[in-house]
Amino acid sequence: MSILSFHRRKSSSYADLKRFFLFGIVGASGMAVDLGTLSLLLPLTGFAVARAAGIGIAMIWNFGCNRAITFRDAADGSLLLQFWRFVVSCSLGATINWSTSLLLAANVLLFREHVLLSAVAGVAAGYLLNFQLCRRWVFGTSGAE
Repeated sequence: MSILSFHRRKSSSYADLKRFFLFGIVGASGMAVDLGTLSLLLPLTGFAVARAAGIGIAMIWNFGCNRAITFRDAADGSLLLQFWRFVVSCSLGATINWSTSLLLAANVLLFREHVLLSAVAGVAAGYLLNFQLCRRWVFGTSGAE
């Protein structure tokens, strides 16, 4: 293995780690948007609808932040195509998120008494899948910046 090849591989690993960290920071801000929406809508709509609305609004927030911060080198791609791909790919993670939240709230006393905690568990359940799909399909990056 040449020194140049080794450097490229290390640079790629660093870029992946940096993206993963930034994706987590954006995700944490999106979780705040999600939980805020859930808290506002819960008394008006019930848990399942408030959870879905929180996830949807956070998804839009996360797309904008990830495009501007985490995957800014891919921001010159088509905004509409990236948004469509983001919604499609993150819908898989959102389904895991929503289902986990509802199952925990329905079946575990701690989560039933603290539904925001079940929402946090749902977010964590969808995180890795969302990162991989965003990195590879939505924004088309493979590690190099």
